[in-house]
Amino acid sequence: VGRLLSEKALYAEAEPLMRRALAINEAHFGAEAPTVAISIDHLAWLLKTTNRQTGASRLMRRALAIDKASLPANDPQVATDLNTLALLLKDTNSPEEAEKRMRQALQIDESHFADDPPKVATDLNTLALLLKDTQRPAEAEPLMRRALEIDEAHFGANHPKVATDLNSLAWLLKDLKRPVEAEDFMRRALAIDEALFGANHPKVAIDLNSLALLLKDIQRLAEAKAERCYCRKYSSCPGCRNYSWCPDGKDAFGQAALIRLPEAEALMRRALEIDEAHFGANHPTVATDLNSVALLLKDTQRPAEAEPLIRRALAICIESLGFDHPTSHAVRSNFITLLKQLGRTEDEINAELASMLSRA
Repeated sequence: VGRLLSEKALYAEAEPLMRRALAINEAHFGAEAPTVAISIDHLAWLLKTTNRQTGASRLMRRALAIDKASLPANDPQVATDLNTLALLLKDTNSPEEAEKRMRQALQIDESHFADDPPKVATDLNTLALLLKDTQRPAEAEPLMRRALEIDEAHFGANHPKVATDLNSLAWLLKDLKRPVEAEDFMRRALAIDEALFGANHPKVAIDLNSLALLLKDIQRLAEAKAERCYCRKYSSCPGCRNYSWCPDGKDAFGQAALIRLPEAEALMRRALEIDEAHFGANHPTVATDLNSVALLLKDTQRPAEAEPLIRRALAICIESLGFDHPTSHAVRSNFITLLKQLGRTEDEINAELASMLSRA
């Protein structure tokens, strides 16, 4: 009962029941029994979810010790315990120990699941994301590619897990400054999700926004390449005078004339339509979409078009999340920057914000 209540986010009601169940199991089976470890894991998850990380860590370590002592050395439950603890360690800024635990879990699962490897793919991706977060993307790449190969072989090329793997690898390649490869993987993931969920599914909207943001970055890189060429070879590179891509820059992306912002805008607007239809016009996700489109319009020197979109985004955030929510703060900052670009004075901006707050 306690676990069911916990899954429904009724944590205050669930916790005393979980603690009572743990006490009963300890009295009946003994403090070092595997059944007790299961009860400990459930309680640890509740503590982690309710931001009591120290208590959760203590319980997770106890469950791991019990399972190590009572189960075979390569039992997959031990690997599960290791990964659970590792994710908590990652969240509490202990990446070195987290990596150690993840690698131990991977070794166990590789030996145990040799004939059924998707669990290994999950471990590889978990470790790869940690390496990415600790600024080691080159080490993460082969792990993600191996996970993708495993999932493609096991589930087929058009499975949603494969789409997730493709998107993870795409973001990593973006960090490694290989945007054309990243774009290929994102477009493949988008095609899979559209085929599986339909063109108007929120998952597709997420893919569209991801691809749009990548296209924006590709455009910035193209413009930077052209600017460097302009400064260095103005007299010999007339293309730089009129275009945002230098002909000498083909080697950077393998293709020329990457003018991607119009396509990015179309993708963002499609994502906005999907989310409005699915979540309703005043949902925080819609506010995020509006903010993204507005920033793209700002980047393309269309602040007057951007202003009503970002104003609407901020109004949604204030109403649904509150004025001081981190998302509201980020959108408010963008709104202020845009109003300054439009020539509004500080007094006018403050008056705008006060008016919006009073209407919330």
